[in-house]
Amino acid sequence: MNRLADLRNRTPAMLEHLRALVEAESPSSDPGATAACAGVVRSLGEDLLGAEGELVDVDGRTHVLWRIGDATRVLLVGHLDTVWPAGTIDRWPFAVEGDRATGPGAFDMKSGIVQGLHALSKLEDLNGVTVLFTSDEELGSPSSSALIEDLARSAQAALILGATAWQNGYGRNQENQADRVGMWYAYQAGYEVAKGPALWERFAGRYGNGSHLLNFFFADHAASKDRAQLLRRELARNYATAASIP
Repeated sequence: MNRLADLRNRTPAMLEHLRALVEAESPSSDPGATAACAGVVRSLGEDLLGAEGELVDVDGRTHVLWRIGDATRVLLVGHLDTVWPAGTIDRWPFAVEGDRATGPGAFDMKSGIVQGLHALSKLEDLNGVTVLFTSDEELGSPSSSALIEDLARSAQAALILGATAWQNGYGRNQENQADRVGMWYAYQAGYEVAKGPALWERFAGRYGNGSHLLNFFFADHAASKDRAQLLRRELARNYATAASIP
C-alpha cells in the first residue's frame, strides 16, 4: 500500500476540511469561538479516525483529546487557536490558488490538524496513540500546559503536527528576528520602543510564562520572559538613544 500516494489523492478532501476549520474562526482571546472550533475538529477527527473524541474543559478553555486503545505510546500535539481576530475571514476568506491555500489560521496550524488526522486515518492500528489539540497555545498554553505534561509523561514519543512549518524552515529564530525587525520599524515610526519588554512581562504575568522544558518541545513560540529579555538586549545594543529600559 502506497500511503503517500493515497494521501495525495485526498488533497481535494483535505482542502475542504481545511476550509471548514479556517471558516470556524478561533482567536485565542475568544474561548467561545475556540470551543466552537473544537467541536468542528472533534467531528472531523471522529469521521477520520473512527474514534470518539473528548472535549476537555480546563479553566474555561476547551481542548480536544483522543486516547485510543491502551496506555499512550505516542502523543501527537497541535493547537486550533489562532492569532487572527474574529471577522478576519470576511476580508481574507479561505482561498486556494495553485498549490497554495490561504486564510486566517490556515498555516498556523489548521493545515497541520488536517494533515495529521488524515495521516492517522491511513494506519491500520492506532492502539496507544493519543492526540491533543489545544485552544490556548498562542497565549502560552496557560490552561493546557499541565495536561500536555501529564500526557507526555507516560508517552514513549511526542510529536507536534506542524509539518508545514518544517517545509518552510519556520521556527523561533525567525519569530525572534520578527521581534527585532518590528522594534526597528516601531522606532523609525517614533514609538517608545523601550516599553517593548514590559509588554511581554505583562503577558507572562497574565497568562503565565510556562515550563521552559514544555515550551521548548511543545510550543511554537519563545516564552514571554525570554522575548522580553531578547528585546532588552536589542535595546542595549542598538537603541542607545531610546528612553531608559523599563
